[in-house]
Amino acid sequence: MRLLTASFYLLAMQLVLLQVVETQIRENVSEIAPYTVVKEAQTYEERSYPSAHWICHNATLQDPSMSVDSFWPLFGYISGANIDASETHVGIKTVKALAINLLTSTDPL
Repeated sequence: MRLLTASFYLLAMQLVLLQVVETQIRENVSEIAPYTVVKEAQTYEERSYPSAHWICHNATLQDPSMSVDSFWPLFGYISGANIDASETHVGIKTVKALAINLLTSTDPL
């Protein structure tokens, strides 16, 4: 069952990744939000981002295994399960980060 679930997640991630790549090629979308570095420190940098539309939700991750559960509400929204029934195009780095997390996680799905 775990293998079937993992296969389902990987297939879903591949479909999202294909959609993102196709959109970026078609619309020449930059995958990095523009920003200005305000302050540099030894272990971090403070950035200023211009106004933009961001997709988020208020789920709290109490442990790393919840990152998969946290993805599905966002996946639904960007796939058209929203008030306008419109698909939203996302940056490829978002999808890559989740895919890497899924592939390297030792927590049960």
